[in-house]
Amino acid sequence: MYFEVTRIKWKWPLWQSTFLLGIFLFIDCSYLSILSAETPTVLPEDRLSIEDLGQGFYRIVAQYGFMETPDMPKIISLINGKCLAIDIQSTSFYLGREIMSATGSAPMARWRKNLFIFMSRNAWHPTSFFKIPPDRVIELGTQIEL
Repeated sequence: MYFEVTRIKWKWPLWQSTFLLGIFLFIDCSYLSILSAETPTVLPEDRLSIEDLGQGFYRIVAQYGFMETPDMPKIISLINGKCLAIDIQSTSFYLGREIMSATGSAPMARWRKNLFIFMSRNAWHPTSFFKIPPDRVIELGTQIEL
């Protein structure tokens, strides 16, 4: 399972910021990955690791067992308890989204493609699964032909 969150604080108000070829200035940025362990549960002391990459960048890895459900507010409180101060209401969460169609040339029967598409559409949306505030989510998507 893969998940990503980025926290950006601007040096100036957005309307005064200078954008040059899509590059923007920020003070600090955190990159969070949520990994599923091969064990049913993960001990609380092994749940979170934070690595300072320098110049305001941090890599954060949260691990959950395959019988546990990740909870973003709890992860944020664990991060706040360690060394960083993150406000969940001022954080932007970037999620991936795939739209599938059964028009591709994959060597699979059409009914299987349609069944896979149906099952993927009925899966939990990451916003509700990870308990992320919906107004803080930015979705980036792609279309996949099966």
